[in-house]
Amino acid sequence: MDRFSRKLVLLLLLVIWQSSLGTNAIQLESQNLWNEKAKNGYVKYSNGLLMQWGTRAGATGAISLYFPTSFYDTNYNVYLTAGLNVTSEPFVYAPGYDPNNKNKSYIIILARGINSTPAIVWTSWDFTWFAIGRWKL
Repeated sequence: MDRFSRKLVLLLLLVIWQSSLGTNAIQLESQNLWNEKAKNGYVKYSNGLLMQWGTRAGATGAISLYFPTSFYDTNYNVYLTAGLNVTSEPFVYAPGYDPNNKNKSYIIILARGINSTPAIVWTSWDFTWFAIGRWKL
């Protein structure tokens, strides 16, 4: 029994040692709204990586999409995905933005689509977004 407890202690020490290797490379430094109910949120890592996400309704005309927290500079990428609100309506929806006209804390979104006429129309349909960049050097 004494041998078993020594082996168990050594095994636990080995597991703890292995799990702590490399944890200083990328540690979660802060987070906001990190749960299944979150519509908008972000996570910062100690190596400077910043990931942000959210859901937003479109609007007639250009709209400002403000990030939960600002990026270090404008060298970040944003990915937009259209939501599907009415499945019976033949409609192609593609929210977009000008990648050359970005701000550290927001971008301008154009929420337009093509209906069955075909005509380009503004839509208030939801879209989701994901942005990745740096919060520090």
